Amino acid sequence: MTKPSSRGQELRNRYLLPTTAIIGIAVVTLSALKLLRGESGLDFEVYLQAARQVTRGSNIYLTSANEAGRSFIYPPVFSVLMIPLTLVDTNVAAIIWCALNAALIVWIAKAFFELISKSRFSDQPVMTRWVMTVFPILLASRFLIQHLDVGQVNILEMALTVLALKLSLQNRSLAAGLVFGFTLVIKPVVIQFALLFLIARNVRALAGAALGVVMALLLPAAFLGFNENLHQLRYWFESFVLDTAQREATLPLAYNFSPKAVLYRLFTPIPGFTSNGHEYSLMLFQLSPGMINTIDWAIRVTLLAAISVFCFHQRRASDRFSSLSPWAMTFALTPVLFPIAQKHYFVFLLPAYVYVIYAWYILRRHDVCLVALIASSFALTSLSNRTFLGNFGAALFLATGCFIWGSFLAALGVVRATKVHR
Repeated sequence: MTKPSSRGQELRNRYLLPTTAIIGIAVVTLSALKLLRGESGLDFEVYLQAARQVTRGSNIYLTSANEAGRSFIYPPVFSVLMIPLTLVDTNVAAIIWCALNAALIVWIAKAFFELISKSRFSDQPVMTRWVMTVFPILLASRFLIQHLDVGQVNILEMALTVLALKLSLQNRSLAAGLVFGFTLVIKPVVIQFALLFLIARNVRALAGAALGVVMALLLPAAFLGFNENLHQLRYWFESFVLDTAQREATLPLAYNFSPKAVLYRLFTPIPGFTSNGHEYSLMLFQLSPGMINTIDWAIRVTLLAAISVFCFHQRRASDRFSSLSPWAMTFALTPVLFPIAQKHYFVFLLPAYVYVIYAWYILRRHDVCLVALIASSFALTSLSNRTFLGNFGAALFLATGCFIWGSFLAALGVVRATKVHR
């Protein structure tokens, strides 16, 4: 006769993962439908248009605008990588892109777990596999779903960065650098991870990254020609790197959740947020744009300094869990290191959530402070929505930086997990 506990375990093994997979497929299907209907797939539309234009040798920055007026703002190489999706119907391309991103989400959680544990994910008990994928994904679900809805590229960036880390830990530093360099050119949002290779004195990875950058910069020349590729690279650098006003003008302040955007809401007369058609001011007192820029840079430099100090402190860690804590911390802080941060930037919290859930569930570090940091981070990032706070409350929380504080708490959770592990 089967014992009740064994029977319960058998039911979990049989139905837990399939049920979760069905829910995941449903979410991906809904996101794909939004892309197909054009409800929110503005970014994906721009990517496809840029890919079509690069095959014609056109200037992708002047001819890739969609119906909403949004244009391609990344280096040319990403438009080249999107060319295969132009070979199929747009609807099919949207489904492929959405499914690819969904698969990468699961892979990131799985791969980061394997890097921390130094064991195969498939060898783990069913409950462990379920917790270590579902819990971190649930904690970051608000941003992951929004990312799928608009067809963005940050999940690909995150996956390639995790792949670079994996190759580095396998003593394939040159290959790790090549992947990282290519990732950096697709979208420079991961540039801060170069600091971790630098502090680790991984010369081969840095050399590989330099080579990867060069390869990624030159790849579009196969379609555009060398001179046109150089011209478009110069246009991108001058328009979206050097010209900060042009770069930030591509995103309305209402959709920007960076520290700089919060500073503008708190210290300039512009409307802080809008709710039910009414504009509300959050200004405490007025600061000049120059002072706001200075404070913004001070915040970013301070965060990079904190990452550096923590990385130096953990550099000689003997165990894998502690040695990867700077990577988890950097993932958590990535969304707040730039003057522009849309909701989908916060998908970078996923590896940090994998890290803290590993400490809580696998290492059994049921520390009250750790649990409070995880729960608070989730509350600020995912529960600060209209369902729980109403229109006014949600808009107020977003405008005052709830995503930023949630990212800080996730980073502190990583630090706490490392501390209680000792």
